[in-house]
Amino acid sequence: MKTENEEMFAAEDTDMPVSNLLEKGRYEVETIDIKQSISRAGNNTNKITLKTNDGFFLTDYFVFEGKMAWKWKQFLFAIGIRNKGQFQIPKSRLIGVKCLADIIIKERSMNDGTLIKENRITAYSPIIEETAPITGVEPEIEPAKETPKKEKEATEEIDDL
Repeated sequence: MKTENEEMFAAEDTDMPVSNLLEKGRYEVETIDIKQSISRAGNNTNKITLKTNDGFFLTDYFVFEGKMAWKWKQFLFAIGIRNKGQFQIPKSRLIGVKCLADIIIKERSMNDGTLIKENRITAYSPIIEETAPITGVEPEIEPAKETPKKEKEATEEIDDL
């Protein structure tokens, strides 16, 4: 029941599902923030916040050591930083830069056992280059090695005449 000074709000019922997930695909993203931290495993890590052109926010983590270091290298390559060896980058060079991100939907189990779906970034690539992921950067998962195809032995059938 409405009172005299009660503020009214417009509402609309739709059958459209509401989701905070992006569909699988390649999106242009902009770096909004980046912070250094230590991962649960004790590795040096960067936590990066990205924003898509549609206004979705994504978080990704870059580990500097071991088998996950490829992602940090790939991100730097995607935003145009192609330095070799060890070097330092000012935060100002990382904020506001744009690149392409390949995004998937992945299911994850929470501590209480609840399954949730979330977006994950699987690869970064430059906007100006047409191919991605970047060649020369180690993939997240090594592709299965193909077994060499055995050449069929050339055999001739000799027909008896």
